[in-house]
Amino acid sequence: MVQAFTSHTWLSEDRVVIGNESGQVHILDGGELKQTLTLGEHEVGAVCGYNRGLIASCGGHLVIYECLDNHWKVAKKLQTPLVSDASKNGECIVQITVCPTDDTYVVGTDTKQLFTGSLSNVTAIGEESNVLEYISGNFLSFDVLISRVFC
Repeated sequence: MVQAFTSHTWLSEDRVVIGNESGQVHILDGGELKQTLTLGEHEVGAVCGYNRGLIASCGGHLVIYECLDNHWKVAKKLQTPLVSDASKNGECIVQITVCPTDDTYVVGTDTKQLFTGSLSNVTAIGEESNVLEYISGNFLSFDVLISRVFC
């Protein structure tokens, strides 16, 4: 069966994470498939790496993973306020970025809303059903800039 890949990010020089339309994230090391994580029934909208793991979205849900002993464990599951558990419909997370210090993340949705959260208190305990913190206003796009001094 052919799968459409919807997002990807590099976690290191030889490790890449690829999300697909079936709600799965594939982790490849050196081009070899090491693990497949299932997020949900919707397509993976975005993936982003941080110092202890990765963050991936599926519909309006956000899942934070940590890599422990070369296995990926769910550290936290969150959702946007407009997602209802009964219908699984609502806004979809389409962008994720992590600040350069790896302590805060921001996610953007297809309804042009921004939400934020902290990575400093995330541990692999499987916390579920938290709602993302809202940032007011509508946004078209966002990115992170790392300021560097060049000689």
